[in-house]
Amino acid sequence: ALGAATGVPPSFLRPRTTSLKLPGGLLYTRSSMASIPPAHELVRLSTGSPDDGKLCILNLDGQGRVLDFIYIGRDPVEPRNLACLVGMQEAYLNSCLSLHKRDLVDDWIMFFRDDWAHAIYHDRFQDLVHNLRAMLAGDEGGMEVLDLLLRALEDGKDDATISSLRSNAIGPAGEKLMPSTKKLIETSTLDFLKKNKTVLPFYLIPDGKGHK
Repeated sequence: ALGAATGVPPSFLRPRTTSLKLPGGLLYTRSSMASIPPAHELVRLSTGSPDDGKLCILNLDGQGRVLDFIYIGRDPVEPRNLACLVGMQEAYLNSCLSLHKRDLVDDWIMFFRDDWAHAIYHDRFQDLVHNLRAMLAGDEGGMEVLDLLLRALEDGKDDATISSLRSNAIGPAGEKLMPSTKKLIETSTLDFLKKNKTVLPFYLIPDGKGHK
């Protein structure tokens, strides 16, 4: 069995998702990582309320990674899609932390059903994420942000401080990144959409001639 050779329980990297019916006709769906810090260490982003008949809670760690998503409501949701969100950095999710702070999100379910989110649920989206990480590791702008965060880590800064430094260095939708770094990300993302346009027809892709 997995982990039997060392006697150490296996570490599960993929989220666990549970869906069930609650009394009163309510539906409950939760997708979460196997290990979640105490509540006081999480960044809780909620929409709705029990009085509204729909409550959604998105829990992030101090570095902006989604660890947990909880839905309680009367309408069916898409558990498989919600599971794709867990483990992702919020920057990949349309900078959802910044949008929530600006009161631009009033329903997480509708937010993650919007057209922009379809690519996240594609089975090759993680390939795009891995490729971007590899390219940014050798990019001047990416290395500049990484060096900033590593210095903060070496200085013993806490997660909240490091997360704030990262957000300030990158900006919403990457607006504070070096132009060459933004171009690298945009080009890689467009290449991904072009290669998968038959299953992701929701996006308008520039044709290189100034048209879409």
